Amino acid sequence: MKKLSLLLAVMLIVLALFGCTKVEKTDAPKDDTPKAVDEKNDTPKENDTQDKEDKSNEFGFITLSKCQRMIQEWGDNGPTIEVNWQNIRLSDEDAEKYPLLSESFEVKNRENDDLALEAKEEYDRLQQEYPSDGMVWYYFSNIEYYVQRADKYIVSILSDFSNYTGGAHGYYTNTGYNYFPETGKEAELTDVITDKDALDKLVYDRLIESNPEEIFEENRESFYETYNEYSYNWTIDYNKLTVYFNPYEVASFAAGIIAVDVWFDENPELFREEFMKAPSSYAIEIPWHVPHTFDMDKTDGRRDTVSVGAYTDDEEYPVGELCISINGNEYVESDMGGMDLTSLVVCIEGKYYVYAEIGKYDGSNYLCIYELKSGKVEKVGQIDVGFKKLWDYENIDYGGYYREIVNNPKSMNLENYFWLIDSKNTAYRRYSANEENAIPKSDETVYNVNEDNYKKVTLRDITVTTPENGKETTLPEGTELTLKYTDCETYIDALSDDGTLYRITVEKRDNITYIDGVDTFECFSDVMPDYGFEELPEYDYDASIDVPYVLYEEVYESNALPSKIELIQLIADENNEEVNTINGEINELYEYYLYNYYYSDEESCDFLAWPTATDRYLNAVVTHIVYPTYGTYGDVTSWVYDKQTGKQYTLEEALADANITREGLLSQFDDAVSQWGGKANALNSLAFRMLENGKPQFLAGVEIEHAPGDTWVYFMTWSDGGIENHDSFPFDPSEVDGDFACGELYCQTLA
Repeated sequence: MKKLSLLLAVMLIVLALFGCTKVEKTDAPKDDTPKAVDEKNDTPKENDTQDKEDKSNEFGFITLSKCQRMIQEWGDNGPTIEVNWQNIRLSDEDAEKYPLLSESFEVKNRENDDLALEAKEEYDRLQQEYPSDGMVWYYFSNIEYYVQRADKYIVSILSDFSNYTGGAHGYYTNTGYNYFPETGKEAELTDVITDKDALDKLVYDRLIESNPEEIFEENRESFYETYNEYSYNWTIDYNKLTVYFNPYEVASFAAGIIAVDVWFDENPELFREEFMKAPSSYAIEIPWHVPHTFDMDKTDGRRDTVSVGAYTDDEEYPVGELCISINGNEYVESDMGGMDLTSLVVCIEGKYYVYAEIGKYDGSNYLCIYELKSGKVEKVGQIDVGFKKLWDYENIDYGGYYREIVNNPKSMNLENYFWLIDSKNTAYRRYSANEENAIPKSDETVYNVNEDNYKKVTLRDITVTTPENGKETTLPEGTELTLKYTDCETYIDALSDDGTLYRITVEKRDNITYIDGVDTFECFSDVMPDYGFEELPEYDYDASIDVPYVLYEEVYESNALPSKIELIQLIADENNEEVNTINGEINELYEYYLYNYYYSDEESCDFLAWPTATDRYLNAVVTHIVYPTYGTYGDVTSWVYDKQTGKQYTLEEALADANITREGLLSQFDDAVSQWGGKANALNSLAFRMLENGKPQFLAGVEIEHAPGDTWVYFMTWSDGGIENHDSFPFDPSEVDGDFACGELYCQTLA
């Protein structure tokens, strides 16, 4: 049942996102993007990249990035609430060039965050009144943006909104947001066209002609009056202006979103000249399975339609099959093995292509290139790169990558994953689409390491050279380095804290990397970023404001020996040293499993996180095991944070408060096991969590001997309620004693 307050919340989100806001001019952000690299000596060379970009950007393309945000809550049977939205920002260079546009986006991003939290509060209220847990649906809303055009003349963005709050069906809309780069203000339709009355007649005639049965009769009669007062909902690309009519506006819900295209070449008198200018090469981002109209052959007297989407029969791979439809003819490619899909329609000197970026489990990507012809699709290439992404540390409470949106195929930042030192890292370089087949190529031999890669610290003395003169030196253990440049094969250039650039030479043998004969895993470790807040989010997730919730990450590897690795983190103010200490210990164990087993072809692991909460305590329990194995269901480790005291509650304190020792626990486990005819020999691991009654429950990996010489490590628990044996894996502490599922702690999942 829909409630008026919910509809108002939804409309607030739809109408407020990317609305017009007057802003004052501010200081432009500083551009600290790494410079290009001289191929002769692989050291930074000034102005080379700038010269190339100026030549390929004569039309004034503007580079935008978008970041997916999510708030999610889970119940016993799956998600109960999910709010998805996106933030958009300019590249550093364009933010400096167009500071008012950049500030407009930043202002709206903050407003969007607030509106998402308001929607979450409304869904919480509805969840209490009309619970969805255990049903096949849940409360959700989703907003995604697709850049139709971004250049010195105008920035045009299509918003795709959908939500569901119960009932026969959800609701969805398309909304256009159009900005002038110089002023940052939203463009009015009359800023783009020359004759509003003529446009009204054209749109009305096309609407009735293409949808004669669907249009409500009363809408026919009031059309001119309505749209004279409220104007249109529109976007603009390099060939046409598109007007959108959402469900119920002029037709029934079943008619869907109705779009009317007004083409420049058919109606040149309707448009101001500057908006009809088009570059010879450009790219337009399109939503899944939504038709995009364009014109491949301007002499055949017809327009063309293409759509791109994905299907799957495998829950692990949302992008199993890629489907491209051109003028009603379908092309399908199977076995994509992807987690997500980003699609672009790309024009290269009058020829048209689709770029399909496929995201993989490990965060890397590959790019497929397809040529579009009148009646068919032809795959022309595939390369192991993806669009540049940067993790957003400033908004870690919402998480997510800012992914660059390619709109200039003559100048693209594409990233590559490389594994030269202790873990996979990302680096990018500038590419240009080949005019013959649109396959991206690069004249640069050196990659710039992505700015969001963790700093590294040396774990031993490392022999390095200085690139400018080849002089050899030794970096002592504990040296912090910022990765800067690499060829992704043999070396990495890294900057020390004193500003000196050093070259680390790496040798690959049998998929293992070495420095001076030492495995690189033994040479470096990540310097983890600070996950604290400068300002805590206003929304209280029913937990301590010092520790609002847990960040939860799942990683899978789709090889012969898949690993599952989950990261649990307590997010707190940066000054909370107790939480920082807990997170550091969790990270150390997490990284050990990630580095040793996630990329292994011979071994795999399960590293499973079980966060639980009470009014007073936050419990972080982790079970971990390495395969292949025999004789154990794994080990258990835990950390407990006391919100009342603001300190960690340790295992030793819990044992003392429970008036029991390790030996006493083993004795009680042995008494229980003896009733089954076995013997408890040892506690291989011991952890605990705090229950709602304020008492500890101890979780142990107990070595049990069934017969002489035949032992197995089982998980067992002890509390005031007695002893239980859990002889299956994985072990879920939330199922041991009552309902202590993740609750408010489990409100975000990152894949």
